Amino acid sequence: MSDGTPRPDGGPQLEDLVAQLRAAQQRIEEIEEYVDWSQPLVEQMERSDGQGDAAGESQPKKEEKPEPQFSNVVEWVEEWFIPTFPRKSGGSMSRWCALWWAHSEAVVRLQALWTSWEVLRLDPGTGMGVWLRDHLDSQLGILMGPDGPFAQCSPDQHEALPVLPVAPVPAAVLEALSGPPPSLNNE
Repeated sequence: MSDGTPRPDGGPQLEDLVAQLRAAQQRIEEIEEYVDWSQPLVEQMERSDGQGDAAGESQPKKEEKPEPQFSNVVEWVEEWFIPTFPRKSGGSMSRWCALWWAHSEAVVRLQALWTSWEVLRLDPGTGMGVWLRDHLDSQLGILMGPDGPFAQCSPDQHEALPVLPVAPVPAAVLEALSGPPPSLNNE
């Protein structure tokens, strides 16, 4: 049924899902670009974190980059996240959708949770505590909350949220808003 006619079961149109997944992938790519951009800064901060010799010079360490435990966000959600954090779904306070991957906001949030989990799991001391406090706790209420990406879904039915309306941006406003973020101009 690709003519735009709603499916009898209320499920999403394939074209809608493809568009949402493409939008989510673009957001993920933008996040990955930022992570790539910021990686040298993080490495520089780590090198200057008191690891100099007597003359105050840093001695960079050549360390192997650990492999991720999960190869992608889908594997992480299905094999670790869902079994680790079971919730009663469908009530007024906790929402979930079996088609979580069809919700671009959910994909972006879960991708962020997965990538931060992969990094912090390597810290044997406080890594998981930091991940729970700084990442999961701040995302779970939004992700599964009554106003989150699954707000219109029930445990057995997917219903996409309507896209927010956008009006054309006047050229003068677009020009004023163009350019890199201010923090990138301070070199």
